[in-house]
Amino acid sequence: MAIAVTDDGMVVELRSDGTWTKTTRSAVEPGDFRGVAWGASTAQVQARENREAKYEDGDVLVYPQRLVDMDADAVYLFVSGRLARAKYMFREDFTSANRYLDAFIRVKTLFSGKYGEPGDDRAIWHDDLYREDPDDWGRAVERGDLTFIASWATPQTEIVLLLHGNDYQSHLEVEYTSTLLKSWAESVKNDAEHDLI
Repeated sequence: MAIAVTDDGMVVELRSDGTWTKTTRSAVEPGDFRGVAWGASTAQVQARENREAKYEDGDVLVYPQRLVDMDADAVYLFVSGRLARAKYMFREDFTSANRYLDAFIRVKTLFSGKYGEPGDDRAIWHDDLYREDPDDWGRAVERGDLTFIASWATPQTEIVLLLHGNDYQSHLEVEYTSTLLKSWAESVKNDAEHDLI
């Protein structure tokens, strides 16, 4: 049996024989983004946030947020009007490249406190120039030579914390993806791309 969210946000259980029933199970589970259920409409997100968006487009809503004492944007990403992905994009501009490493550790500690130890927690080296000198790992991230990743999974959500960089700029973000809507969202995107060719 699988769980799905309908266009109007109703949670249903899908049986192997093709039938379904409405369930009393809450659509909002640990891992859903900011208390909003996957599949929610833009109106439902706006009602939950109850404040003016910093940026609004048909498929994107952005709200300023403080998280772990850092400025961030809470970004809601919609596919065909349904919330399928979301992320926190940190906007702190540190003067020292290694401060981004400290920020990554602070965010990872916060998420580990809620979701447990990460299922994946690693550093990926794309160029070994600074590998032997931890004091320069922040610089390695800025150059795009090093990426840090940590991830967690809940029954409904994949969560990925990522520190990466390019052109001497570091980027710290946490992306949430609905496991229930992932395949559907990818097929909608593929269909849209096919319509362009």
